[in-house]
Amino acid sequence: MAKVGTKKWRLPTVAAGVLCAGLLYLENRLLGCPIKLLTGISCAGCGMTRAWLQVLRLDFRQAFYYHPLFVLPPVALAMLWQRSRIPPKVFKGCMYTMMAAFLVVYVYRLCMGGGDVVVFAPRSGVAFRVISYLRGGN
Repeated sequence: MAKVGTKKWRLPTVAAGVLCAGLLYLENRLLGCPIKLLTGISCAGCGMTRAWLQVLRLDFRQAFYYHPLFVLPPVALAMLWQRSRIPPKVFKGCMYTMMAAFLVVYVYRLCMGGGDVVVFAPRSGVAFRVISYLRGGN
């Protein structure tokens, strides 16, 4: 039986990580946020990819600007990997706390506006434009 730390598991994990990073980079450069594209409203994770790109450049101030909770997804992923070692109440409490933090930050960023990361512009979304076209609008 192979352990997770053996070479047998390292190569596929690294390859998957590189593939995911490459896909995120391409998606960010080509389309941006798919939810924002469709609705015109930024999602709770908007700015996360740009934040991590800034982390790779060691610019943590700019990373925090793009998304102040950029450190939480790796924490959540680590907790999911170690779920069997964490007491269920602690696991659920941490996950609910992280979700609440994302919700609070998302609502704050939407309401405060003024930035170029999180926007509320439903009329610029593809869905609005399609519905307007179908209703006979411009």
